[in-house]
Amino acid sequence: MNHNKRKYISPNKTTSKSYAKKNNSKNYRKSKSKENNNETSSSNINIEIKESESEIFNMKDITEKLGNSKIYCRDDEKKEILEFIKSKEKNKKTLFISGQPGTGKTSLIAEILSTDLVDDQKYFLKFSINCLSINSTDDFYEALFKYLNDAKIYNYFNKIYDDKKQKNIINLLKETPCQNSFQKILNILGNTSFTILLDEIDFLYKKRDDYLFFSLLLIPYLTNNGVKMILISNNADFDNEIFPKLKNRNITIKKLIFKPYTHKQLANIMTLKLKSIGLLKYFTNDAIKFLSTKMNKSGDIRPIISIIKEIILNNKNKIQNNMEFKIVLNDMFDLIRKKNINLSEILSSMTTEQKIVVAAIYYVCKNIGIKFEEKIVFEKYKNIKHFTNTPILNTEEFRDIMKTFIDVGLIESMSNFGKGRKKMTIMYKAKYSDDDLSLIFQDPMIFTLFNSNQEEEDQKIENEENGK
Repeated sequence: MNHNKRKYISPNKTTSKSYAKKNNSKNYRKSKSKENNNETSSSNINIEIKESESEIFNMKDITEKLGNSKIYCRDDEKKEILEFIKSKEKNKKTLFISGQPGTGKTSLIAEILSTDLVDDQKYFLKFSINCLSINSTDDFYEALFKYLNDAKIYNYFNKIYDDKKQKNIINLLKETPCQNSFQKILNILGNTSFTILLDEIDFLYKKRDDYLFFSLLLIPYLTNNGVKMILISNNADFDNEIFPKLKNRNITIKKLIFKPYTHKQLANIMTLKLKSIGLLKYFTNDAIKFLSTKMNKSGDIRPIISIIKEIILNNKNKIQNNMEFKIVLNDMFDLIRKKNINLSEILSSMTTEQKIVVAAIYYVCKNIGIKFEEKIVFEKYKNIKHFTNTPILNTEEFRDIMKTFIDVGLIESMSNFGKGRKKMTIMYKAKYSDDDLSLIFQDPMIFTLFNSNQEEEDQKIENEENGK
C-alpha cells in the first residue's frame, strides 16, 4: 500500500510537544515515588481519615493521589503476602499471584514493599522487573546488577557488612552480570532478605524459552538464603500449565488468587479513596454506587478511577473555591454516556497488549488520517509485536481489544455489521489526533518497542529508494 512507502519520523526524532513530555518522565516518576513514600495509611480501613480542605491546591496532585492511595479491600491478601515474605520456611520461596487486570495485584505488592517494609532494614533489598522487558538471562541480570549498584544499596551494605565483605560485593558487581556472579553475591549476603518481583510472568513463559524461564524461577534455590520471589500474572489459568513442570524441577510455589472486586467493594473503595484526599463531601452515595455498578467490568477498578478523576477536574474551580455543591447520579450518567474520559487516564489504565495496539493506531493516523481499516492497524500491531518475542493475538482477540477502545471512547466504528454482507471492510475513526495518541510513548517500554520496529521499516524504505 502507498502509506507504507511514506518516510516516517519515529518518536525519538520528532520535536512534537507531546514527546517533550517523555523527556520529563523521569522527573515525573521521581515525584510520583516521593508522593507514594510520603503517604501514610493504616491497614485498618475503618480508621477515621480526616479531610483537609487546606490540602486542595494542585488538582493534578489530588487526582494522582486518588489513583496511588492505599489499596483497600485486600486485607487478607496483604496479610498472606507479608507472611510469605517474612517466612523462614525453606519450602516457601516463591509466591504466584494471579487475577484479572485492575484487581490491585501489582499495586498491593508495591504498597507492601514501599510502605509496610520500608522501615524494616531486614527487608531492604527489593528488586522488581516487568517480564516483557526480558528477552534473555543477560537482560535480567543487567537490570538486577544495575539495581544492586545503586548508591542506596551500597550504603545498606556499608551498614551491615564488614570491610572485607563490602569489598567482595563491590568487586563482584563490577563483573559481567550473570548467574554465577549473582550466586557469589548471594553467598556473601547469607540469610539477608531479598525480595524479587517478576511482573507479567506469563509473557516470559510465552516466549517459549524454557532455559530463560526456569533459570529465573530457580534463583531462590541457588543458595540456602533469604531470597523470595513473587510472580504476578493476569492469566488465572497460567498456573495450570506451568505448575506440573515446576513440580518436576522440585520448585514449590504458593498460590494466591485475587478475586475480582464486587460492585459493593468498588463503591467502598472509591468512598475510602475520596475520603483520604478530602473530596468525599462533594459526592453523593448514589453517584458512587451507580458508577461502581455501571462500570464494573471484571472487577477492574481502573475505569472507575478514571471517571472519578475526570469529574473532579471538571469541577476543579468549584472545589478550589470551596463552593458547596454535590456530584449526583445524573452527573455520573452524563459523563459515562458522553465517554468524555481524559485520554492520559485511558492510556494509563491499559494493559501492555492494548498499549501496543494504540501505538499501531497512532502510526496509521499519522500516515493516512483518523479514518482507517482494521487490517492496516492489525498489520502494524504484528510488526511491533515481533520485537517482544511473545505470541500475537489472532483476529478475533485483536477485534475484542478494538471493541474495548470503542467502549472507552478512544475510537468509533464506521462499519455496518448488518445482515446480508458476507465480506466487508471494517473501518474505524479515531476520536483523538495522532499528536494526542503520541502520549502512549510516555511508557518507556512501548516507546522502545515501537521505535525498534520503526527504525527497521525506515531502513527498508531507504534501501528501496537507494535501489531505484
